[in-house]
This record gives sequence, structure tokens and C-alpha cells, in this order.
Amino acid sequence: VEQKEYKKSHLLFKRNESLIFKELLREELDIIDPKIVITFGNDARDRYIDIPSHLRSYIVDQDYNSYTSINHSCWKFIMEISQFFFKDHAHESYLEGLQKTGITIDCIPSIIDMDEKLKEIGWRAVPVRGFLPPTIFMQFQAHSILPIASDMRTTNHITYTPAPDIVHEAAGHSPIIIDKDYSKFLKKYGACAANALYSIEDHN
Repeated sequence: VEQKEYKKSHLLFKRNESLIFKELLREELDIIDPKIVITFGNDARDRYIDIPSHLRSYIVDQDYNSYTSINHSCWKFIMEISQFFFKDHAHESYLEGLQKTGITIDCIPSIIDMDEKLKEIGWRAVPVRGFLPPTIFMQFQAHSILPIASDMRTTNHITYTPAPDIVHEAAGHSPIIIDKDYSKFLKKYGACAANALYSIEDHN
């Protein structure tokens, strides 16, 4: 019965998706202040100085000010429909983890803000771009660091994108880390997987 109800809700959402998003975008264009500027300060380069140098080379500037009102509207749209679903289907730690790991609902989160929040539970967050070589991704994880792709998906791929983006990697990966058992498992998994065989193609 529950599965049938979910399918009904999902179909209803898909039928009205474009209308819902247009309404949300219209609202967001009035709310988001184009003069808002977020800077990283002079210590941006030093923030990750304690991370191994071969991993630091993959860290980029999130370039928060490059996000458009449409980008923020996409984020808000996805987060609002996701909360509805995850309230009933996700692990109990997930919704609590959104707040504790610095995930905002109304706009794209700052990865630096996420980094500060994650430090409180023994983790870090760093901005990266696109796909990482699997062993590099796992080495970050083994060091209790979440690499987060800072790109934002487009309206054409609002419900799914095969490329890494901030929706999947921030809202998808970070909240559940507040669960201590999962956090330990994730770090150990990263340490083991980082030693796996890899191909030179992984780094191309």
C-alpha cells in the first residue's frame, strides 16, 4: 500500500514538475538579493594546509558568487521535494544531519560553512570539480574528508544528473555522517578502498 501511495505521489509530482518549478523560480527571483556576496577571506589557501599535499591539488574554490538565482532555485526545489520523501524513507539521522552538517534549504550551502560544521564531528568538507579518480576520492574519505563537487545541475537535469554535483555530494553524502557507526564505517571503507588496484585511465 505504501509503495502504491509513493508511486501516486511521484507521478503527480512529475506531471506538475514544470509548473511547480516555475512558481518556485518566480518566488526565488524576488527573494534572492543579487548584491549578496560571499567571500572566503585571506585564509582560504591556509584552510586546508593540514590536508596531504597530493589531495590538496584537487581542491578548488567553490566560487559561490557564480551561482545564479536559477541555481539557487533549483537547489531549493530539490531540497523541498527531497525532505518530503526522506521524512518517511530515509534513516532517522538524515533530516537532523541536514542542519548539523551545514546544509541549507533555501539556497546552495557554502562548503566552507559545511567544513566548519563537520569539524565539530571530526570530519571536513572540501570543494572539488567534477569526477575524482576513485583512489583519490577514497583517500579523502579515509582522512575523514568529504570532497564535494561544487557544480550545480541545470534545470534540464533537475531530478537527476550523471555528473557529480553539489546536490548529490552535499545533501546526499553529508547528513548521514552524524551517525557515529556510519561515520566509522565510511572512514574504514575509504582506507581499505584507497588501497585497491587502479588504472592509469582513472587519472586521465
